[in-house]
Amino acid sequence: MNILKKIFRKGGETAKAGFFGNYSTWQQARICATGYDSSVILEKTRAAMLEIVSGRATFERDSVLMQQAEYPWPLISCLLYVAASSHGRLSVLDFSGALGSSFYQCRSFLQNIPDLACAVVEQKHYVEVGRAEFSNESLSFHNQSREAASAVYPNLLLLSSVLPYLPNPWSLLEEVLSLGIQYTVLDRTPFLLSDRDRLTVQFVPREIYPASYPAWFFGKTRLIGKISEFGYKIRAQWQNADRCDPDGEKAEFSGIFFEKKP
Repeated sequence: MNILKKIFRKGGETAKAGFFGNYSTWQQARICATGYDSSVILEKTRAAMLEIVSGRATFERDSVLMQQAEYPWPLISCLLYVAASSHGRLSVLDFSGALGSSFYQCRSFLQNIPDLACAVVEQKHYVEVGRAEFSNESLSFHNQSREAASAVYPNLLLLSSVLPYLPNPWSLLEEVLSLGIQYTVLDRTPFLLSDRDRLTVQFVPREIYPASYPAWFFGKTRLIGKISEFGYKIRAQWQNADRCDPDGEKAEFSGIFFEKKP
């Protein structure tokens, strides 16, 4: 999420939006977080996506409608590269892709791809809404990664702003990389400049939605090493527009484009 540090009221006390703490376990971080109402977040995301699909709005990010489009150019470049390298075929497995946010952000640049598919893997309540209101000939919703892979035979795995919010991101990473998808894009992922892992609690600005939950920062060397174990090499790296350092340290939000070694 593109979170700015700012002041808001939480439980009668003043708190900052941002990333705080340095926790040993996910359970410890959860105790210090308030959690979130998933139905509220889903409904806000749904409302924003309906505005976009209807043509009344053009761009959404993290459930917030934006007045001006901010295209994810590095991601779009990766998508077009994969399509060009695969004879006009682009099939994306978008893990934790909400209601198709990335698909709709990029769609105006993908219209000339002759064989286009995006399979979003999400929680059950997102999948139910996605299938009922947002599915089309190119966009589908699934409960499991293997189910999605069987449906669309993906040639690109997209992990955008997802690993930081998982209790065990390493096991999920192994699960999806074991699918053997040719290309992988890791986008909007926070890395500490000290190159180590750190578990924080993220406080979200109230104008987005009232919530706080555990969030990981990663050591880039370890994360790249894990992905390399599955036979991937780096094709490109970039820095994202997201900016927010955890208290006491410096970090960067980055994207990395991987390709399976021949």
